[in-house]
Formats: sequence, C-alpha cells, structure tokens
Amino acid sequence: MARRVPRAALGEGDGSWALAGDIGSAPSSGCAGASRNVLVVDLLVVRHAHAGAKDGWGGDDRLRPLSERGRREALDLAGMLAPYAVQQVLSSPLLRCIQTVEPLARRLGLPIEHSEALGPQGDEDAARLLGALARATHTVAVCTHGETIEALQRRLGRSPKLGFGPGGAHEKGSAWLLHATGGRFTSATYLPPAGVRVADMLEQGTSA
Repeated sequence: MARRVPRAALGEGDGSWALAGDIGSAPSSGCAGASRNVLVVDLLVVRHAHAGAKDGWGGDDRLRPLSERGRREALDLAGMLAPYAVQQVLSSPLLRCIQTVEPLARRLGLPIEHSEALGPQGDEDAARLLGALARATHTVAVCTHGETIEALQRRLGRSPKLGFGPGGAHEKGSAWLLHATGGRFTSATYLPPAGVRVADMLEQGTSA
C-alpha cells in the first residue's frame, strides 16, 4: 500500500518546520532517557538499490525498475533495517525507490508513503523533510536517490569527521543511520550494502 505525504509535512506555507541544524551541532544527551525534555530519534536514509543503467532504459525513467541484483539488495536491506524498529517508510515516487523498500515495508506490515521531496531533484525540500523527521517521535526509513543524498550531505553534514558530509559514501543499496537529539542531527553511522560487508569480511579473513 502507498499514500502520499502531505506537503504540509515539509513546513510549506506556515513555516512550522525549520531545517534541522548541522550534524554535530547539538550536544548528545548520552541516552534516550537522559532527560524527559530531550527526544532522541533515529532516521534511516536509504539509497535505492541497483536499477541498471539509465542509458539502457528506453522508457520513462520514473518507471525504471530494479535489476535482479537490485531485488537481492532490497531483500538484504529489509533484513538489515528491520531490527531498527522502523515505524514509518517514506519513498521517492520513482519505481526503483519504491521497490527498494517494498520488502522492508512488507516485512513490517507498513504502507509506503510517497514524497516528491525525496525525488532526484529534491535537494532543499528533502532537507526540509529530514528537518521535520528529526523532530519525529518514532524511527523512519526514507528511500531516495544518490544525487539527493549528496545534496543532503552538503546541507546537513558539515562536520567531516562524522562522515555524513560532502563526499561521504552513498552506494546503491546502502543506508545512513542518523541520530537526532532534541530535533537536531547529532551523529551518523554508514550501513554499507550487504555485498560490500561480505567482501570486507572476506578480505579481513584473508589478511588475518
């Protein structure tokens, strides 16, 4: 199932949502229960799985589906993200993003909500949406595109040592776990695709 996110969620019109601050701009509370007045939430930012080459698709790019490899990556993502107790799934309305989070949504029994802000040209709207989600009261997974994640890294991740900044990783089928404290992003952890994790483990085993 799918439903659209109201544009009001982006804070348009009434100014009810401000852009979240830079990652690392607010002190960490140390734990979720450190203060009843400080809300700590997680946000999972997913890049869609492999969908073949754009040049090799002759139809509407919005309808370009996942490749066989991408479908496997989507299944791997579902297993990787399900333990984070996701309660809401948002996606770019493009098919490859929707298909990426379908296994996760199906596994958790959740609808997939479409948001144009997460499309390839989202940029400022995507940043405003994440700013709103930093103030959510539950864990949200959002699926978007490489260029949109790059824009988010420029806008929200200005602390290079935390990784979620310009030039940060964002491989297809990967995710960033962003922690928000008191409505501001405070830390980030990169979750690489399953294939990369397996390759790293094999390399470590060979060199051990």
